[in-house]
Amino acid sequence: MSKRILLRGLVQGVGCRAYCIRYARKNMLKGAVSNLRSGDVELLIAGENDITEGVNSLVSDLRNNPSGYPFYGRIDEFLVQDFSGRISGDYSF
Repeated sequence: MSKRILLRGLVQGVGCRAYCIRYARKNMLKGAVSNLRSGDVELLIAGENDITEGVNSLVSDLRNNPSGYPFYGRIDEFLVQDFSGRISGDYSF
């Protein structure tokens, strides 16, 4: 099942999408990332098999930045949901 991860905080105009893509690729995940009009960032993660472990690892990496990737914002909240729609966005990975 695919997943939707909504990031809330200071996440637009601060390199958040590139930051997310780097960690998604590190965790071997495929999907898309977009800025939303609400000021949030949306990650859509594609998955035919169970991707729970990869998504959990991605959220942990985004929260802790173990590789020290540049990110100039602040993620205050992560909302992870199941997703069954089309995977598309500003940037695909």
